[in-house]
Amino acid sequence: MSRRLVASFLVRLIHEPDNEQIPWNITVQHVQSGRVYRLADPEAIASLLQEVTKEESHLKKTRTFHYETGNF
Repeated sequence: MSRRLVASFLVRLIHEPDNEQIPWNITVQHVQSGRVYRLADPEAIASLLQEVTKEESHLKKTRTFHYETGNF
């Protein structure tokens, strides 16, 4: 039976045009774990999401539900 991994993220991007060194203030929160990541480059978001979901898929305590029914 297939299991689906659910990973939810809250992403906040704030552009700070007056800060030439770090024009972006990016916060990514992994909802299931509560972990918060801070980034300065919008292009790093995709890499972070891949890294976190890859890590989650290897954990035995991930929250999964039956794919066929959608029930937890």
